[in-house]
Amino acid sequence: MAGVDFSRHLSSIKIDSFANNVFLLMVMTISVESGSRLQVRWQAMISHKSAVYGFVFGLLFSSGCTRSNPSVSLILPQKVRAQTLLLSEIQAAEKMADVIKCPIVVENSTGKVQTLKLVGTGCSCYGVTFEGRKLPKGEPLEIGVNETVLLNVDAGPPLTESLQDYQARFEFQSAADGRIEQNVLCELQVYRDLKVFPLVLVCETDLGVTQGLTRELTIERIYRSEDGVTAEPTIKHLPEGVSVVKTVRSVGPIELETGIWKTVWTSLLSVQVAGDLSATGKRETYEVEFMNHEDGTIIDSAQMQLVRRARAPILFPKQIQFGRIPLGEKRRRTIFLTHSEEAEFQLSLEESQLPENVSVMIPEETASRFRVEVEIEGLELGDWTETLQLSTNLRKQPTVEVELKAIFKKPDDD
Repeated sequence: MAGVDFSRHLSSIKIDSFANNVFLLMVMTISVESGSRLQVRWQAMISHKSAVYGFVFGLLFSSGCTRSNPSVSLILPQKVRAQTLLLSEIQAAEKMADVIKCPIVVENSTGKVQTLKLVGTGCSCYGVTFEGRKLPKGEPLEIGVNETVLLNVDAGPPLTESLQDYQARFEFQSAADGRIEQNVLCELQVYRDLKVFPLVLVCETDLGVTQGLTRELTIERIYRSEDGVTAEPTIKHLPEGVSVVKTVRSVGPIELETGIWKTVWTSLLSVQVAGDLSATGKRETYEVEFMNHEDGTIIDSAQMQLVRRARAPILFPKQIQFGRIPLGEKRRRTIFLTHSEEAEFQLSLEESQLPENVSVMIPEETASRFRVEVEIEGLELGDWTETLQLSTNLRKQPTVEVELKAIFKKPDDD
C-alpha cells in the first residue's frame, strides 16, 4: 500500500491491488475553510487499473482549475439561469422591471460579517437589486454571520425571442487573498408563443393561367403547462378561394424545460390563383388562433399574409449584395434585367427618390435586355439596406424592385 501527497486539498490517495487487476481507490479530501473548520471526506471506488489511473490524473489536473477556494469569505454563483419567459407574459406585465427573475444567492459561511460591493454590469442599461432597491456601484452591502442574501438583475426584458445574457461583477474580501472580484452571468431564455411558417405565403401562376395550388403551413406553439396539454390551432378569416385541406400534429408535445412545452402542427391549404393577376399580385391576410373552448377566449393568435400573383415577364435578381465597404469608399454592381419572351420594354427611374449615397445608370433605349449599373458609398457604420425601384412601360409589371444590401465598416477593420 502506498500513499501520495498531491496538494493541501488532496492529502492522500491510497490504491490497493487485488484479484484480476482490479483496484480499490480510497481518496481522503481535507480542506480548511477560513481557518474556522475542518472538513474530511472519504470516497471509495472499485475500477479497472486504467480507469483508476485516469481518475487520479483527472484529480491532479483539476486541482488547479476548480473555482473553490477554502479561504474565500463569500460564496457566489458563476452562472445563474433566470426563469424562462414567454413573449405574451412580457407583453402582459404591468412593470417591465419586475419581469426578470434571476436570483443571485450570496452566502456568508464565515464567523464574521462580510461586505459585498457591485463593481459594475455588462451594460449601463441594467443593474442589480437587493430587496427591491437598486444596488449602487461601490456601495458596501453587509452580509451577516452565516447569512444568505438574494440579489436580482434589474433590467428590461427583450421583446423578441432570444437568449439574453446579463453580467454583473462583484468585489469582496478574502482572509488569505485580500480583495477578490468575481463575475456572475445571468442567462434568460425568451420564447415566442406562436410561430407560423412561412410568414408570407406566396402563390404564383403563369400569366393567363388560373391554377389550384396546395401549400403547407407549419404552426409552432410554445406554452407553459404542467402536462403539455394544449388547444388545437384554427385557421380563420381565409380569403376567397383559399381553404384548409387538413391540419395534423407533427411534433410533440415536447417538454423543452420544466413547465415549458412545444407542439408543432402541419396544415395544408388549397389556394386558387387567377391568371389575370399582376406581377405585384394581391396581398391578403388570414389568422391562426388557439382558443380556450371552456370560456371562448383566444389564448394565442397570429396574423399571416398571403400573396397571389402571376409570374413576372421581366427576369431579374431580387437582391444584390455589395459586401463590406469601408466608410468613404464606393462599390459598383451590375443588374441584368431580361424579358422572358424577349419582348422589348423601357426602364426609367425617379432619381429624386434615391438615397444620397446611391447612383444608378440606366440605358435610355428600348430593349429586351438591360444592363443597369448601381454604385453605393459607405456613409454610416453598420448594416445597410435600401430598395431600388425601377419603372417599366409594361402593364403586367409596372415596377421592378431590387433590394440592395451592404455592411459599412471602419477603413481599418478586416
